[in-house]
Amino acid sequence: AACSRTREGKERRWGFWRGFGVRCWAAVRKAMSREADAVSPLLADVYQLTMAFAYFRDGRHEMEADFEYFFRKAPFGGAFCVFNGVWEVVRLAKNLRFEKHELAVVRELLLAADSSSATKIDAFIAWLASVNGAMISMRAFPEGSVVFPNEPLLTLKGPIAVIHLLESALLNALNFATLVATKAARLVVAAGPRATVLEFGLRRAQGPGAAMLASKYAFAGGVHASSNLLACSKYGIAPRGTQAHAFVQAFDKDDLRRLERANVGSLESRFVKDVLYLRNALCATDTHDGELAAFTSYALSFPTSFIALVDTYDTLRSGVPNFCVVACALIRACAYRGREEPLKFGLRLDSGDLGALSCSARRVIHEIARRAELPALESAIIVASNDLDEDSITSLGAYVPAERFAAGHVANDKEHSIDAFGVGTRLAACTQQPALGGVLKLVELQQRPCFKTTDESAKATLPFRKQVYRLLSDKRAVADVIARDAESFPQQTISRRAGAVDERRVVARGREPPYAKLALLSDGGEGKNALLSDVWSAGEARGRMRARDDTRKDMIAETDALHASRRHAKQQFALFPSKILRAGAHPMSAKGSNVAATPYIVALSEDLHTLTRALVEENSRMTYIP
Repeated sequence: AACSRTREGKERRWGFWRGFGVRCWAAVRKAMSREADAVSPLLADVYQLTMAFAYFRDGRHEMEADFEYFFRKAPFGGAFCVFNGVWEVVRLAKNLRFEKHELAVVRELLLAADSSSATKIDAFIAWLASVNGAMISMRAFPEGSVVFPNEPLLTLKGPIAVIHLLESALLNALNFATLVATKAARLVVAAGPRATVLEFGLRRAQGPGAAMLASKYAFAGGVHASSNLLACSKYGIAPRGTQAHAFVQAFDKDDLRRLERANVGSLESRFVKDVLYLRNALCATDTHDGELAAFTSYALSFPTSFIALVDTYDTLRSGVPNFCVVACALIRACAYRGREEPLKFGLRLDSGDLGALSCSARRVIHEIARRAELPALESAIIVASNDLDEDSITSLGAYVPAERFAAGHVANDKEHSIDAFGVGTRLAACTQQPALGGVLKLVELQQRPCFKTTDESAKATLPFRKQVYRLLSDKRAVADVIARDAESFPQQTISRRAGAVDERRVVARGREPPYAKLALLSDGGEGKNALLSDVWSAGEARGRMRARDDTRKDMIAETDALHASRRHAKQQFALFPSKILRAGAHPMSAKGSNVAATPYIVALSEDLHTLTRALVEENSRMTYIP
């Protein structure tokens, strides 16, 4: 210590750290280049390794511990989350092992901190070499479950040092997956059951890996399709896309004649001539020539799935009329050729007042359909994009279908006619709230209950290994009950509803812990479901995480797990009333909805409440006020 205060000591110390970086870089590169289905155990915070070593020196590293993952507050100002990421965590456990180059990194780290403990460090490294996923077991909610604050969503049991080694990577996997799936679910709820939500976030995501995960978990949360072709190929997601402004700008007025002269006498040439004829017949000659050429070229390439971006020059005076002219030519061509496959066409709005423009576009489409005597044009879909999120979608107001415009409907400023929403930045990067505050906390050690109170009451935790039950009535969820794992399901439960203050309360340093506001709830439901089930034990995947054929007792394939999660999420949404799932207004939103999400009842069993209160009073000198 004295030496480190001198210039010579400082130089020696910094020289060691520089050497540490040089010696370990090759090992780190090896760890980063593992096969795709393995995650290096070096994906951990430094203190996970230093704590594990401290446990080892003290002989506590293999004490049996129970940890629980939960979040304290639902994101985006809402009431719920859509739980995801379990498959990633089971993969972590499956691949938990330290290779020689990784052990070298850990050894260098510990020697840099205390070179006098080389013998103990070597013994620790030898133990670390024996660590594997079979040492722990896990239970979890099914992926795709609708979940609520303070519920234990995933539990781990095993040696305390081993669980610490997994903690940071586990939180990384669960927090991002759950955050994106929740955001996607909120968007789908806001858009409504008749609308399509498209994920357009690839270019806005925080790197290629984040882009893939965003597409994956947006699909798990209910998004219908994605523009990320790699994610679509890997995960079995429907690919969707339109066109960029650059494509429209790449054409000019000369390209119309070029398209007509190309392949004279062919179907393509006749199609271009029909476009030019309809342009004159429908009195759409004041539109941009290059834009019309771009739409025509695109329609020739995709005649049965033509979507035009109409806001490059002037949405209503050029873009929409040009789209209608080309769409009419497609309808006529298909009728002429007797094509039987359905014709899908539409336009995309990417700027301006999307609600007003969609209604105005519907009126233009209706008028041109009437003049062209082509009612099929009325079936055009309208896609909207431009920094959308659930608040801006909700603020558009009520949806007006195309047939009402055909019947003469006059829209107001609280209506829109948008059929699909393309969401990018606000979904892939979750800019409103870029992280979910999920945590992993110790609740039992050697069957001894563990908890913390802290000076910040919101960070207090509940002791004991637990189970969560969902009460159902008339096929609807009415409450979740958190109970001790050792107790039978209680007939009477103690519940906490946000905003409800009981006459009796526990006071701790002038603040109320999260289990302080209590009210009695009777178990009058028709049924109950235990939500935590085994997903990993004895080195094997269990339950929903096991492959369906079960021949090799292997993990379920990633794509199968993803689609199962999506199906389960859809089933879960049917259990909850809209007042629980509706978006609500985010505090950082400039124009959020005025409808707040209703909190869901999450209850504590009477046994868990009583024992926790006794522990708090005993260990923290807390006073109970009757």
